[in-house]
Amino acid sequence: MKMLDLSKTKYIKQKKIQSAISFLWYMYIAKNKQVSEYIILHEENNRCLQQQESLLLQLQLMQEYKLKIEMEFKNIKEQTTRELNKVMTQLKKASDERDNYKSKYLLCNKNDKLNKLTNKSAMYDDTIIKTRKLQDKINYYEQVKNENNKQLDKINGTLLQTQKQLDKCITDLNLSLQQYNILKVTFFIVLYFLYFLFKPINTTCFFVPIVVLYNSVGIEIC
Repeated sequence: MKMLDLSKTKYIKQKKIQSAISFLWYMYIAKNKQVSEYIILHEENNRCLQQQESLLLQLQLMQEYKLKIEMEFKNIKEQTTRELNKVMTQLKKASDERDNYKSKYLLCNKNDKLNKLTNKSAMYDDTIIKTRKLQDKINYYEQVKNENNKQLDKINGTLLQTQKQLDKCITDLNLSLQQYNILKVTFFIVLYFLYFLFKPINTTCFFVPIVVLYNSVGIEIC
């Protein structure tokens, strides 16, 4: 009967040891897996930061380009407005002079006046062409400015999306670090449990857990 009780006690103790070793092995694998996930998230976080830095640089360059285009557009518009006002004044003057020449000298058949009238008509046509060219120039700069604004909006959208991705990556990174710390503490507790389970009763040594390159180990100090 006594031998049976000893065998049963030994069997129960072996089962407990096997369960503890299995749990310890599971915690070791889980901790290493968590470390790998943390490293992957950290690399992803670095990629997001690099992408954000690149987009911010693009945004800065586009904003500088936008300011340059707007300044050029402003100067062209002011210059064109002045030229248009000047041209319109000349146009009105040429039109008035042409009408005056036509009504005053056409019946008199004055060749020199008719030549002047022809010149005034040619100047009138040239002024119209010049006005159209100036208007086309304004339209071109307006189109460039609109395209630049669209590109800026696109970069801002990409930057916002990257910022959201970066925030999510940082959140996952912090969560992974918390889980890793919990696993590390649990792993130390299991190591202490196994140490006190197997150490001799009368020993004066004590167990000190340490961490070497993400792996938990321990030493005995006597």
